[in-house]
Amino acid sequence: MKNLKTKQKILGCIFTEKFENFDFESCNNIFTPEIESIYRGMTTEELESGDFSVSWTLSKECAEFFAFKYGRNFSTENKPKVVHQLEVKKVEILAYFNERNEQEVIYIP
Repeated sequence: MKNLKTKQKILGCIFTEKFENFDFESCNNIFTPEIESIYRGMTTEELESGDFSVSWTLSKECAEFFAFKYGRNFSTENKPKVVHQLEVKKVEILAYFNERNEQEVIYIP
């Protein structure tokens, strides 16, 4: 659990305004199963590298949107994309945000 606390402190520094009043302990109560499927829309380059970013979603449809329809990421617009699914323990999910109905979770592999 010490490693989890370290990750939370790092994320707290990165996302200060989002995590300022975030209750990390209640985050684990959001998810009912012990194992949760999370999804991320990404380039095939990111998938092959295994070096994933921290933003994931509980919604496969949301990940598909970011992979195939989201037009604001100009650096990846001409690269092939995929939706990647991981099965993770719910205690490894560091935060949950649904402010934009994206069911975003923060996960650091």
